[in-house]
Amino acid sequence: MPRRNYLTILAAIIVSIVCYKAADRNPLGRSFSEVADLVQRHYVGRVDRQALWAAGVRGMLSELGDPYSEYINPSEAAEFEEILNQEFGGIGIYVDVDQQSKRPVVISPIIGSPAYKAGVLAGDVISKIDGQPTRDMSYAEATARIRGKVGDVVHLTVERAGKAEPIDLPPIERQLINTDSVLGDTRDARGHWNFLLPGTPKIGYLRIVSFGERTASELKTAIEELRSQGMQGLVLDLRNDPGGLVPAAVGVCDLLVEKGKPIVSTRGRDGQVEREYAAGGGEKFLEFPMAVLVNEHSASASEIVAACLQDNGRAKIVGQRSYGKGTVQNFLPLSGHEGILKLTTANYWRPSGQNIQRPAEAKDSDQWGVSPDAGFEVKMTEEQFHKWMLWRRQRDRIHSADDNENQKLDDTSGASPAGDFLKLDPPLARAADYLKMQIK
Repeated sequence: MPRRNYLTILAAIIVSIVCYKAADRNPLGRSFSEVADLVQRHYVGRVDRQALWAAGVRGMLSELGDPYSEYINPSEAAEFEEILNQEFGGIGIYVDVDQQSKRPVVISPIIGSPAYKAGVLAGDVISKIDGQPTRDMSYAEATARIRGKVGDVVHLTVERAGKAEPIDLPPIERQLINTDSVLGDTRDARGHWNFLLPGTPKIGYLRIVSFGERTASELKTAIEELRSQGMQGLVLDLRNDPGGLVPAAVGVCDLLVEKGKPIVSTRGRDGQVEREYAAGGGEKFLEFPMAVLVNEHSASASEIVAACLQDNGRAKIVGQRSYGKGTVQNFLPLSGHEGILKLTTANYWRPSGQNIQRPAEAKDSDQWGVSPDAGFEVKMTEEQFHKWMLWRRQRDRIHSADDNENQKLDDTSGASPAGDFLKLDPPLARAADYLKMQIK
């Protein structure tokens, strides 16, 4: 026998022994394979073994009861790589899973995105995607259906609080989504944001709508501009912010708290600390008082920032309790190019030592998320919330040089004139009152 053939056979024998030993150590793996073999041999219809395997993996993950742990098949994995590279077509919404209906719910539309222009609002429950009901869709399938080729359209049907019937939105064309993450109150004719609140004594107003690679640098630039305008206090609005990159949240905190102060930690199984983040050196913005706005749609990275500023005594938290999304997902490639396993491996913990993640059966008395400071809780009714969002959309428009919109009544929301505008936003009004007292 030729030497090369001998070596090939020997290698095959060794691999077989290794595989047998591995299977012998994992009886569940043998059982899984046995079930697949029996189904393939005896089921009345034709069977796709690969589809069986993928369904088995999804079944295992569904048993975890964690909507953020999922299997990404090889074709979806290619799309996922595009998302990581920010080269994907979308409509500009952040979605999560509604805890009651188990359907996708909009945390926030990205300002200026196709979804935003089509009238999608935070809190909308997506009941249909291209006519297909979402009740039995996984989180991964729903988001995959919303994404797609740039230029193609998607049709969404949403259920909205206060509306008796579902709303069929106009067709939404997918685009490459690339927008600023740090916004102000209104925009001038050139599209530049005004970062000072009108009618207040040098109070700055900055909104972070998502956390991306440029968020910390955008925030730094905006604060430097406010400094040059004599800002004496700052409102940081994190309402409807679904989160994003953790390094971006750490970068934001690093600008606003003293060197060495804790920012956030990650803990794995049994509460074991895996990593701790603390503020480093560099430029700091510490000379002005701050108030941070949160609501039930503030999640993930926005909760990391709010918790850090609250626990370090840097800011007062105003508004309503945050969402409670504090899990860490790792992306684990499967051997043989069989896809990617997205698996929750840890939770985010505040500097105070409290878990941000909301438990599955959470009670109001449990410790999770970020709650307003004592005396700073400002709740909004559903009517107030939707009225505020419509008014906020109106203020986000780019006005022409001779457009005195800010001095008129807003017909779409019933808003009052600019000099009285804080009445339409009670949490912001409370934050402004606090900063006025601090400035005095």
